[in-house]
Amino acid sequence: YAEQTDVPLWIDVPDGALPAEAIDRMRREASARPASTLDLAATIVDLLGGLDEPSFRDRAAALGGASLLREAPAGRATLLWNCPPTRECATDSFGVVRFPLKLHFVGHEQRYVCSDLEADPRERAPLPEARCAALRPLIDAAFGRR
Repeated sequence: YAEQTDVPLWIDVPDGALPAEAIDRMRREASARPASTLDLAATIVDLLGGLDEPSFRDRAAALGGASLLREAPAGRATLLWNCPPTRECATDSFGVVRFPLKLHFVGHEQRYVCSDLEADPRERAPLPEARCAALRPLIDAAFGRR
């Protein structure tokens, strides 16, 4: 739900440290570009110049996220989950966002919910699960079939 996915994030750098185009794009995409903590790591590496350093190319390519300073990868799916492998959870919930669609499994209800985050950002009017059918294989691959 929103409290798990709409977490504020801001990047503060000195004036002139980023190209104006990157700042404008980040502001423009802020409400429609899902980001994860993996993206934060890639962004920090990018801020330090690591994504463009030839000797780091292989390591940078292995990063799980994408730098927020650059164009968003086309058709990117962002995984969501409340129960990382480092701790136990009473009921796990997980999902995937490929903006604007979000499919998530509500653990305590044992059901999937499909939402259009652009049309319904508060997720108050679930869509038929078939509308998110393209996201189901991504969830099943990442979290197993339920």
